Amino acid sequence: MLGMRGCRLGIVYPEIYLMQVRAIMEAACEVARDKVKVIPEVMIPLVGHVNELARLRKEADDLCRTVIKETGQKVAYTIGTMIEVPRAALTADEIAREAEFFSFGTNDLTQMGFGLSRDDSGTFLPAYVDSGILPVDPFASLDQEGIGQLMEVAVAKGRKVRAGLKIGICGEHGGDPSSIDFCHRVGLDYVSCSPYRVPVARLAAAQAAPHRGRGQEEKMTARGGRGLPAVRGTTRVYGILGDPVAHSRSPAMQNSAFAALGIDAVYVPFPVAAEDFATTVAGLFAAGVAGLNVTVPHKAAAARIAVALRRARAPAASPTRSFVPTTAGSGTTRTASDCSQRSPSTGSARAARLSC
Repeated sequence: MLGMRGCRLGIVYPEIYLMQVRAIMEAACEVARDKVKVIPEVMIPLVGHVNELARLRKEADDLCRTVIKETGQKVAYTIGTMIEVPRAALTADEIAREAEFFSFGTNDLTQMGFGLSRDDSGTFLPAYVDSGILPVDPFASLDQEGIGQLMEVAVAKGRKVRAGLKIGICGEHGGDPSSIDFCHRVGLDYVSCSPYRVPVARLAAAQAAPHRGRGQEEKMTARGGRGLPAVRGTTRVYGILGDPVAHSRSPAMQNSAFAALGIDAVYVPFPVAAEDFATTVAGLFAAGVAGLNVTVPHKAAAARIAVALRRARAPAASPTRSFVPTTAGSGTTRTASDCSQRSPSTGSARAARLSC
């Protein structure tokens, strides 16, 4: 996290960054020629002083204009920076004059804010958490009181200088529900995380939206997936994994039925790669999904995960959180809890079926 890396390397050896910027812009111009709309974002890492960004931004901007002129393609682009050095967070008003967007690199910001290194933190952080010195590993879930305060200062100062400044985070915290909720509350626009965490991030972003209050309709997106509408804390969320077309009921049909019957629930599609299936299912349940609808190829895997969850929760697991696989029509398998115990007290068998 310290030493000769990030923007420092680009300043001492400018050809390294210029090579990368040229590659980005030539690729963007090439796809633009094929009528593909693309807006590249050039992000300068590890900036701690505005002068670092000013120099590198000018060099990058000049080269972008040169490539556009060479190719004859008009491509919009933006140049911004990562906020991962505490000094950058505290002087965000100065940095915002040169940056068109911020992205919090919370892994490095946590390292520098705590004075830790992820290289050896595993040798003592578990003991810190077990003994109560820290409530949780700060690399797994954002330290909202300390590192979060740096983020709040940067957001306020940055947007005071550049209204509407686009701000997000990237790193492992982008897939942690608690961290996503905090990011939404301080006004971030997006979170970026590893692919297998995108479904969990989408759900967490949807659940965080109502905390804003005041009738606002903003929604934070998880990069790699669409943003979801706000979901109230009392709303049961059911997921459809895989291609919704392969399911007997589409999300739109299911949600229409929920609305017609007055059921406070929502069906949400979560695209997922086969190799990420088990991790995604476990993560969604941990984030509070009430049930899942999966296609036949995932039937056996869903059953195994459901059994594992039941065993992990036994003997104290309540019926509303005990997940068991049940077979549904038209070649689908649903992993859900006992429908009769979770469905609304309407006395309607149809309502009970739909609520699963």
